[in-house]
Amino acid sequence: MSDTPIVRALPVFASNGDELDLLVDAEARNGGPYLWRCRFRKSAPDPYKWHVIGEGPALSVETESSITGLGTAYAIGTNGLPPLYVPARGVYRVGLGARLMNNAGGQYIYVSYSIGGAAPNDWADGIFSSAHDSATRVWASFARWKTKTFGAVTTLQVQARTSAGGSSYNFQDCWLHVRPVRIGPG
Repeated sequence: MSDTPIVRALPVFASNGDELDLLVDAEARNGGPYLWRCRFRKSAPDPYKWHVIGEGPALSVETESSITGLGTAYAIGTNGLPPLYVPARGVYRVGLGARLMNNAGGQYIYVSYSIGGAAPNDWADGIFSSAHDSATRVWASFARWKTKTFGAVTTLQVQARTSAGGSSYNFQDCWLHVRPVRIGPG
């Protein structure tokens, strides 16, 4: 049994090198609760001075179902993923992946995520696939990881769109994973 204390909220002040186990997402919004081991580093260059040690469990949402019913504007779609709640301010590694099938010539399919309700961004955060002609059916798996800073507790929502709308697009095995790097109180 570890002597490391388990807390539900990060203290604002600590001594350099202090360690604690943070019980995250106790409301089980993301399938938790999760336990992240954190170490205080006074020299961190931002307010997120609690460094998550090791590869603690990621917050994640996944679906094997096909996400359908999409148009040219970003939407959750039928069988879409639930929102992912990010429970603490801080720096995170955010990963997005999907298996995309496009069988309409010259069209693009996009998957991205919104942050706190803002519109998703194709190029900054998204992944996409295209088909060159109507005879080509492209099944491709894509994944993209980015480092993101969230200055407040927020939610992420996977959304998808097509360049032309219609039912000839298919999104399967879609996932969104969020791994903490450094977090702060509040």
